[in-house]
Amino acid sequence: MRLWIGKNTWVSRRALRQAASLELDQIRSVAVIKHGALGDMVLTRPMLRTLRDALPQARLTLSVVSHYQAGIPEELVDHVHVAQGNDRKASPGEIFRSFRSLGTHDILFDITASSRSFWITRLNRARMKIGYRHRGLERLLYDVAIPRAEYRFEAETFLEQAHILGFNYDWPLRYGQTVAPLSRQKPYIVYFPTASADYKCWPGERYAQLIDSMSRRWPAYEHILLAGLAPWEQERCRTIAAQLSPRDNVIHQQGDNDTPRLLAGASLVIANDTGIRNLSIALERPTVGVFFYAQYRGLPNCGAQPFGYFPRNQEHAIAFRPDGGVPEVAEVESYAERILNYLQQRPLSAPHHPT
Repeated sequence: MRLWIGKNTWVSRRALRQAASLELDQIRSVAVIKHGALGDMVLTRPMLRTLRDALPQARLTLSVVSHYQAGIPEELVDHVHVAQGNDRKASPGEIFRSFRSLGTHDILFDITASSRSFWITRLNRARMKIGYRHRGLERLLYDVAIPRAEYRFEAETFLEQAHILGFNYDWPLRYGQTVAPLSRQKPYIVYFPTASADYKCWPGERYAQLIDSMSRRWPAYEHILLAGLAPWEQERCRTIAAQLSPRDNVIHQQGDNDTPRLLAGASLVIANDTGIRNLSIALERPTVGVFFYAQYRGLPNCGAQPFGYFPRNQEHAIAFRPDGGVPEVAEVESYAERILNYLQQRPLSAPHHPT
């Protein structure tokens, strides 16, 4: 087996010995460690599909953490390993037993790079462990480690670990996220104005201004203000809805179990939440992400940097300002209009488009 090594790749002598004695068709078991919330989980799908295609004979295991289990792509793997997380108190013995229960594999990919995934990797006896370089810890954890590309779309940074074994991936990325879209009479645009914390949210009055303007300029679409599940998210959406001009094509809707189906049928999703937006991307829906230099308790840039959440194609855009300031309504609207105009010229698989 050949290892495809870059100039900044760290490789142990053990990795070279293992590669010399192992052929790809001899790999029988592969584990991928991905601990994260819904948005992180759906971005794992292209890597799992790539590994399945490249190693059809191998049993594929995905390691997740107990307090993040939404969106696990169970249909893409043979086994799901659950490591003990923060959802309940557990003794050190219980925690380490859950780490070791991942079992031994021929190849282990750690695409999480957290203290928990480091322990799982360290305790595992995989023939070859692959991860990211991290403050010199790679020498204690992995056999092969690559630099992590912080400014590239995150789903692609996961797939870079597969490059080490010579595996390429398809572009556009293949997610295989199959959700039946909701059937509505009109095409529609979804606006999701909340996130994991309120300081990450684009100002509510700007969402109201955006929806008012878009609903006037794009009357053939329904414009759906979608509320999150938490009480503060619902209250924020009620406040935004109260600022909207009454129009037949503007709808305030509560998120529920059908939210993935709603997103699957959307012509466009506009959100500052990376989870909702990543799910929309995996559902192959066009998106506009809104980013700014967030501050929390005096700490700068507590929000996500935009570049890791940007698939570089014409169906997606990110609205941000180079100085980190909060984007104006006109800036976000211009990206939305560019995508809608593009889709009218070259419709994708969107279930609804205006005639």
